[in-house]
Amino acid sequence: MSPTDSLHELAIESVGRGIVTGAIAPGSVLTPEGLGISRTVLRECIRVLEALGLVQARRRRGTVVQPDTEWRVLDPRVIAWRLAGPDRLAALGTLSELRLAIEPVAARLASTRATPSSAAP
Repeated sequence: MSPTDSLHELAIESVGRGIVTGAIAPGSVLTPEGLGISRTVLRECIRVLEALGLVQARRRRGTVVQPDTEWRVLDPRVIAWRLAGPDRLAALGTLSELRLAIEPVAARLASTRATPSSAAP
C-alpha cells in the first residue's frame, strides 16, 4: 500500500488480511473500537468485506466474521491475503488444482478456435 491510499482501502487491507490469516477468528464481532477505526471507515470497509464473503452484517447482532467456507476464494484480494498468510502452501495447492483443471481445456478450446490471423507469428 502506498501513502496515498485512503483510510478505507487501508482498513480493508488490514481487516481482510486479519480475517484470512486467522488473526481475527470466525465468529468474532467487528467493532470500530476493537479495530481502532472510525464507524464511517468501518461501514465502508464492511461493504467490501461482505461482498467477499468474509463478514456478515446482521441487525442486532453486529458484523460477524464468517468461516472460510463462505469466502470468495477466487477473488484476487482473498488469494493475495491467503498467499501472504500461514496457510500459503494450502492456498498454492488449491490454485494448482484449479490450474490443472482449467488450463488443458482452455488450451484445447484456443487451438480449435484459432485462426491463422490470430496465431502468433
